[in-house]
Amino acid sequence: MNRRIGRLHQQNLALSLALILSGVSMLVLGLPLILLGNETLFLRVNEHCLPNFSRAAFYFSLLGESWAMGFLLLLSFGMPLRKTLFLCMCWLSAALHSWLFKLWLCKGWPRPYQYFLEKQLSIQLADGVTPHHWNSFPSGHTITAFSMLLMIPLLFPRLKPAYILPFWVLAFGCGLSRIVLVQHWPADVLGGIILGCSATMLSFQLMKRTFPESGWLDISAIKLLYRNQK
Repeated sequence: MNRRIGRLHQQNLALSLALILSGVSMLVLGLPLILLGNETLFLRVNEHCLPNFSRAAFYFSLLGESWAMGFLLLLSFGMPLRKTLFLCMCWLSAALHSWLFKLWLCKGWPRPYQYFLEKQLSIQLADGVTPHHWNSFPSGHTITAFSMLLMIPLLFPRLKPAYILPFWVLAFGCGLSRIVLVQHWPADVLGGIILGCSATMLSFQLMKRTFPESGWLDISAIKLLYRNQK
């Protein structure tokens, strides 16, 4: 009993730290966005960061691809089915958050490359990266990265809070990389942070309210398959 309480306390601390760091990310990006504006902030990043950080940005950007969620899903097969189901709900929620805006509410919004192309202004492009043209808001990569940042302490309750810091660096780096690689505006990344956090927390609350604390969901997918084969 005491061990369970200790794990829950550690999990709550790790989740709280992940939420605080997500808030820090919003402030770090949001304040210059308010002061400089979307276009000016993008041009500053394009001028000063792209020549020096394009290679690093490319690798950070990979963390927002679907394979990262897929890797976590594979890991979850050894955990209780409750966690596998939670991860699937987060994945679906993150995708729905992205599609809702990209394909409906903000459909056709120009990305930086298209915007400056129409204005006949030149910007620097990253080598080996093809810039997209439309459906800019929000950044889907950032949604995935920050959704996973909040997922990790919920999937791994024994994780020490201090270990959240490197995951936050990876998540925030992924978001910033989308600006450096000329794929998104700063506002798109800020929106991605908010929606990514929202996707995981909504899934977490839905999971708590919908499914009981014990039962068949406490068996791992691997054990369930093994039982069925007997």
